[in-house]
Amino acid sequence: MKKILTLICTLLCANVLLAQTRFYVGDLQYQVTSTNPAEVMVYYYQNNPTTVNIPETVSYEGTTYSVTSIGYGALWGCSNLTSVTIGNSVTSIGECAFGYCYNLTSVTIPNSVTSIGDYAFGECYDLTSITIPNSVTSIGAQAFYYCSSLTSITIPNSVTSIGEQAFRNCYDLTSITIGNSVTSIGNSAFYYCSSLTSIDIPNSVTSIGNLAFGNCSSLTSITIPNSVTSIGEWAFYNCSSLTYMTIEMSSIPSNLFIIDEDSTTPFPLQNLTLGENVTSIASGVFNNCSFLQNVTCLATTPPTLADNTVFPYPNIATLTVPCGTLEAYSAPTSFWNMFFMGRISEDGYEVVVTANDNAFGSVAVESDCSTATLTATASDCYEFLRWNDGNTENPRLVSLSSDTAFTAIFSEVIHNTIINASINPGETYTEYGFNASEAGTYIRSVTTEGCDSIITLILTVNSSLLEAEAESISFFPNPTKSEITFSQAIEKIEVIDLSGKTILTFTNAKTINIESLPAGAYYLRLTNEEKTSMQKVIKQ
Repeated sequence: MKKILTLICTLLCANVLLAQTRFYVGDLQYQVTSTNPAEVMVYYYQNNPTTVNIPETVSYEGTTYSVTSIGYGALWGCSNLTSVTIGNSVTSIGECAFGYCYNLTSVTIPNSVTSIGDYAFGECYDLTSITIPNSVTSIGAQAFYYCSSLTSITIPNSVTSIGEQAFRNCYDLTSITIGNSVTSIGNSAFYYCSSLTSIDIPNSVTSIGNLAFGNCSSLTSITIPNSVTSIGEWAFYNCSSLTYMTIEMSSIPSNLFIIDEDSTTPFPLQNLTLGENVTSIASGVFNNCSFLQNVTCLATTPPTLADNTVFPYPNIATLTVPCGTLEAYSAPTSFWNMFFMGRISEDGYEVVVTANDNAFGSVAVESDCSTATLTATASDCYEFLRWNDGNTENPRLVSLSSDTAFTAIFSEVIHNTIINASINPGETYTEYGFNASEAGTYIRSVTTEGCDSIITLILTVNSSLLEAEAESISFFPNPTKSEITFSQAIEKIEVIDLSGKTILTFTNAKTINIESLPAGAYYLRLTNEEKTSMQKVIKQ
C-alpha cells in the first residue's frame, strides 16, 4: 500500500504545468498560479529541513505574491521535518502536501484554510496532535492516513464530509469529536483506529461508508442517529469490544456485524436499543450477535423483520417494548414473537416525583405500565398543599402517556388562634401568657409540640358596664375636689386607679370623700344587689 501511495503522489507531483513561472525564495520554490491578483502556491522544497515557515507573502522581480496554497507533494517525504507553520493567506493544502513526513510532530493550520487534500498528512507517523480550524469544509481521502501517534481529533462544524480512509490506521486515536455539519463518513474512514473507545455521530450524518469503523477493536459503544439513511457493509467489522449500541435509523441493513470473514466468531454485542423510528430490519443483521442479552425496541409499531434470521436462534435475550404494545409484538404473525419465545415485557413510562423541599415532606410513586399513584407525606409542622400542576388530590392516580415529572408542594403549618376578650377597667388579662390591661390587639408566637403557632388577642376594656337596672344611678359633681354624692345609697363603692388597683372602699354610702387622692382620673365600681357597674370620675 505504501509503495502504491508513494507512486501516486510522485505522479501527481510530476503532472503539473511546468511551463508556468516558478521561482525560489530561500529553499522554498513557488509557482505562480495567478497574476491578477498575484498569487502563488508552494511547489517544492529543495532540501530536507527540520522546520518550515510558509509565509503569507513572497516577492519576486518586484511583485509581491500572496501564498494561497500548498501544492501537490510540495514537502513530500521530508523525513527530517518536525514542525510546520502555515501563513494565514493559505486556503488549501494539496494532495500529498506533507505525505510521508514521518518525523513531523506538530502543524499549525490557519483559519484561512478551507480544504485539506487527499493524503495531505498521510503516514506522518509522529504527528501527535493537530487542530483543524473552523474554516475547513472538507477532509480528503487518506488525509491523516497512518498518523499512528495521533491521540485526539476535533472535526469542526464547518466540515461537511470526511473522506475515505481519512483517519485509517490511526492506532493511538482514543477520542474523536465530529462536528454537527458532517453529512457523510467515507469508506474505512476510521478503519483500524484500534484505541478508539467511543464516538458520537451527530444527527447531521446521513451516510456511513463500508468498513467505516472496521477493526476498531476497543470501541465499546456507539449510537447511530435517525438521520443516517445508509450504512455500508461491514461497517463494524471486527469491533470485538462493541457491547452497547443504539440504532435510530429507520431501515437497518445487513452485514454490519462480523468478527471474522468466515463469520464463525460471534459478535460481542450484548445490549441493543432500537429507536422509535425503526421500521424495518434486514435479514440476518444480528444473526452473528449470539451474546445479545437485552434488546429494547422503542418503536410503538413493531418494525418489520425480514425473516427469522434477523436475530440469532435460539436466543436467550429479553425484549422490552413500549407500554401498550405487548400484544402487537406478541402476535402470532410477528417474527418478534417467534424469536423471543415469550421473553417480552412492556416498559412503563418513567415518573419522577420530588418535593419542593425535602425538609418539608417526602413523596413516593408506585407505577405500572400506564398508571402511577403519587403519595405526598408532610413532615411535622408542614402540610401538603398541591402538585405542581395545581391538582390537590393525595394520594393521586395519574394515567401515563409519556415520561413525566411531578413536584409536591408543601408549606409550613402555622396555627393562627384568635381570642376575643373583654375586661373591666382595672382588670388584667393573663391567659395564654398575655399580660394586658388596656384595649388593643396583642400577638404572641409560641411553640407547641415543636410547631410554631400565633395567638392573636383582641382585648376590649368595658368603659360603661351599667346594667339596665343600674342605669338610673347618677352622681355629682364630676369633676370634684372632694365629695361625691350619689342619687341613691350604694352597698359597695370602690375607687380604682388606672393601673387597676383598688385604693378606697366605701359601704352603704350615698356620699364619699376622695379629697385625699391626687388629681387625676379614677374608676368607681358600684355594687348593688350583686350587680356591678363602672363609672369614671375626675379628681381635681
